[in-house]
Amino acid sequence: MKIGNNVAQTHAAVPGFVDHLASRLDAVFTKLERTEPIDAATGRPSAPSGFGRSNWGLAPHGRMSAHDEDDAREQYTLSRDRDESGELTGVVFAINGRPPPELFLIAEYQTIRRLPQCGWVLFTVHTYRDRLRDIAANRASRLALKVLAATIRSQPGHKMTYRGLDDEAYRNRLLKYLDSI
Repeated sequence: MKIGNNVAQTHAAVPGFVDHLASRLDAVFTKLERTEPIDAATGRPSAPSGFGRSNWGLAPHGRMSAHDEDDAREQYTLSRDRDESGELTGVVFAINGRPPPELFLIAEYQTIRRLPQCGWVLFTVHTYRDRLRDIAANRASRLALKVLAATIRSQPGHKMTYRGLDDEAYRNRLLKYLDSI
């Protein structure tokens, strides 16, 4: 839980967030209205105003706390690489070398809305964690792995570093596995 933290505190570990995104997200929160849109069919509020987005990552485990300090020592590497601006690229999963079927796909759906009565901003995250081999075993879910492969191929280099996929040989091994499904 991050109750009481501001946006910058919550995202301090995200590379470039404070310098490049914090002020823009603060502006979004400031402009977020309390009003509830009216559903044309029912004439009643359909949902509080706000928006949602999705996010993904690969992890060596399926535990809830992806950034727990003890986990960080065991499951992550602290990147000492710097991006074009000289900023440290941050903490990344130490997934290189793990068999691709044993990795977990972490998918999140995030929502942000301003509560209508008190005016507080509420940020929610619903996280799904599934081992790649379990997704592959479910015929109805295999398309997700094809989409994951296409998404990985479309990511720029700095995103590959952030997602722990900067090792080209390992990334190719992962893509070969995903393509084989």
